[in-house]
Amino acid sequence: MKIIKKISIAMLFISMALPALAQERKQGVSKIRITAASKFNNTKLTIYQEWPVRKLIDTLHLKEGDQELHIIDSLPAVYSLNIRKPYASTNILLDGGTTSVAFNDGETKVSGGKLEMKLQQHRATLAPLEKEWQGLGNQYIKETDMEKKIILEKKTYIVANSVSKERLRFVQENSTNTAGAWMAQSYAYAWTAEALKILSPLFQKQQWAKATYQQLSAKLEAFNAVQMTGKKAPEFTLTSMQGISVSLDSILKKNEYVLIDVWASWCTPCRVTNRKLAPEYAELKKKGIEFVSISVDEDPAAWKKAVLADKIPWMQLLSDKAMKGNFAAAYQVQTLPSTFLVNKQGVIIKQHVEIADLKKL
Repeated sequence: MKIIKKISIAMLFISMALPALAQERKQGVSKIRITAASKFNNTKLTIYQEWPVRKLIDTLHLKEGDQELHIIDSLPAVYSLNIRKPYASTNILLDGGTTSVAFNDGETKVSGGKLEMKLQQHRATLAPLEKEWQGLGNQYIKETDMEKKIILEKKTYIVANSVSKERLRFVQENSTNTAGAWMAQSYAYAWTAEALKILSPLFQKQQWAKATYQQLSAKLEAFNAVQMTGKKAPEFTLTSMQGISVSLDSILKKNEYVLIDVWASWCTPCRVTNRKLAPEYAELKKKGIEFVSISVDEDPAAWKKAVLADKIPWMQLLSDKAMKGNFAAAYQVQTLPSTFLVNKQGVIIKQHVEIADLKKL
């Protein structure tokens, strides 16, 4: 038995008659042919448009045999088919042809047009790395020993960085088509500020990809809103491990540059950073760069224990009221670790500082 249902989408921007939109996205019909295994019989299928904007389109119940949906929309577009129980979900890129979706017992298989298959190939290439990343993440969550967590964090970073680079490469190579625009928008939450600076301009002048550009630029604006580079470093007076009050002004008077490192004992990436910086400290200190670490720990005992374990040789201070205190608010600390390089005039000249940056300085 074959069931055919037509869904017409009246898109707001169809009537805008913009030249770029007419060239890149035109109203047309895409067919979705659905085949479901018996366990999905009579389950509810929810259909969303995901790109250029996310909105609920329709719901229906799967029946035994094939079902065919006719999507009338401005194409290409990205849709998702979702089943809550038993769970199954997939995104599909519709470009005016026929896309086949098979909900099987163990997996969902999709075949479709040129852009859809390009996405499928990209996902297949990344699948082993993403599986490794997930496996390392699960180990990291379960691990309770900090030394082992530090090792896992290093391994995870390498794999995660490889995945991010491959995603970025794909978007750059496909920035003139829907596959690239969809990939850029769907990972907007995960892109770094550096990646957003690369991606946002790629879609700025492409009217058909306006939704992607808006989301990327909004994320970049959010990053920029908490940037402190070029601003006067907020003054602080905090307590050292020895119980002495230390001000930023007193540190700046004695040094050409000060690296403020914000961390916590429970933050594994912070602990990795401590151990990377420790062997470099003496040489950088000779060149006029002083370090001061400011912990946002709520437990002073855990802070002191971590300092000893990481063998940190530079000054250690404790923030007031941890992440809820005046220091964290003044420096707009959003993530850990956070680093700020301050010159003798008290101006923050760089954030998110790497060892290589300090050596160049």
